[in-house]
Amino acid sequence: MLDRCLELLVDIRKEFEKYILLPPGAADALSLWVLHAWTIDAGDISPFLVLASPTKRCGKTSVLIVLCYLTPRSELASNISASALFRYVEETRPTLLIDEADSFLESRRGDARDPQFRPHTGSLVGFTSTSKPFCRR
Repeated sequence: MLDRCLELLVDIRKEFEKYILLPPGAADALSLWVLHAWTIDAGDISPFLVLASPTKRCGKTSVLIVLCYLTPRSELASNISASALFRYVEETRPTLLIDEADSFLESRRGDARDPQFRPHTGSLVGFTSTSKPFCRR
């Protein structure tokens, strides 16, 4: 069983490496997050995936596109109202992939940097941002 899981992770990593030039370890992290997306109901806690870079046009959106093909019920979003977002998440429990999340979230009261921001349990969120990544404590 473990051999099959490792083989699957290697295959997922190869898909990322086929399309995207990534820093060391990034393909492994992305592969683990994809596997987590398919097994999200097995746990109570789910991490955000944040793709951050100080430069534009470095491939963050391309990574989201590959993620869209590899994760369940994927939805790419770039500009959506908070009420529509929560209704959609409640109904479909998507793997929500938000491009340019820093501009998207900073213009709304539910900023992800705010400790009160909590997406609906059972949904995964992947962000891209050109500002510094944020930490939850």
